[in-house]
Amino acid sequence: MPKEKRVLRAEGISFKYLGSRDFILRDVDFEIEKPGVYLLLGSTGSGKSTLIHLITGIIPWLQEGSLSGSLRVLGCDPAATPLPHMPAKPGVLLQSPEVQLFHRTVMEELGSYMEGESPHAEALGLPAL
Repeated sequence: MPKEKRVLRAEGISFKYLGSRDFILRDVDFEIEKPGVYLLLGSTGSGKSTLIHLITGIIPWLQEGSLSGSLRVLGCDPAATPLPHMPAKPGVLLQSPEVQLFHRTVMEELGSYMEGESPHAEALGLPAL
């Protein structure tokens, strides 16, 4: 993994979802130089979740659309780094953590991926049994 001074750097990031006419993000620039806990705050539909999905690599690996600009997370380009090879950080806690999981127990959650029930198991680097 390349050594990068900044934790996160975005330059000219624009994104629109597949099938959408409008960009949800347009020419976004920012950088975070030091590790820490950060809050991403904005109104409904302002692109917060989209930005988080870009930072974590969910977009473009699990969700398609039109992306332009440059994004670096701990020196990696999420759009060019398969999800299993992305840095373990940054971590994300969504506003409603109960919608992040689909089963009641950790064993059931992991089991669904291991049994190939998830269409995203391969992208996440999880083996199918």
